[in-house]
Amino acid sequence: MFKGEVDSLIVSSLVGRMQFLANHTPYVAALLPDVIKITQDGFNKYAVIAGGFIEFLDNKAIIMADAAEWPEEIDRERAEEELDRARKKLIAKDENVDYLKAKLKLMKATARLKASDILNKK
Repeated sequence: MFKGEVDSLIVSSLVGRMQFLANHTPYVAALLPDVIKITQDGFNKYAVIAGGFIEFLDNKAIIMADAAEWPEEIDRERAEEELDRARKKLIAKDENVDYLKAKLKLMKATARLKASDILNKK
């Protein structure tokens, strides 16, 4: 999806938002569904990931994501529908609902809408 030298990379991990700069300590972390921010030559790029892992080693970050997309690839109407479905599942009192899965879908839809908003503000 993306390969290149960057000034910084910001991701959301299980322990919170993290920024990676040159010469960062080697690190491996699980990533949450969210918008990642890539700064390259002073310009920001954004992408949505649906969770995954990051490995930072020898000044190289590798993100292994379950899914990834650029803001311009997002179908906003579909993301709003996914958000609505996830919310309904989370408030349902149904023992057959997988609440963790619903929460992750909610986070992914929220991230997709956030990225769409960023694109529309430019």
